Amino acid sequence: MNGPGERGDADTCLTCSDEATPARVVRLGSRGLAVVDIGGTGGTGGTGEEVSVALVDVAPGDTVLVHAKEAIAVIARNGEDGGNGGNGHA
Repeated sequence: MNGPGERGDADTCLTCSDEATPARVVRLGSRGLAVVDIGGTGGTGGTGEEVSVALVDVAPGDTVLVHAKEAIAVIARNGEDGGNGGNGHA
């Protein structure tokens, strides 16, 4: 474990040590929410979860990184593989 003021693993959250999870947007809801498919192929093979998309501009089919039920980055647009080096901009 790192001491106060030390940075943790770059792939984990500094606050809780969790990792962000890729998820595909299945449908947009109201109030900045969306249903995403975590671990599946677009709505049938994974776990459907309602998450906030208030921080990102998304459409159904986009793949986002989700952390603490918040989409924090778009990693692919409408089913594309990303091809952006993981910078969150398609």
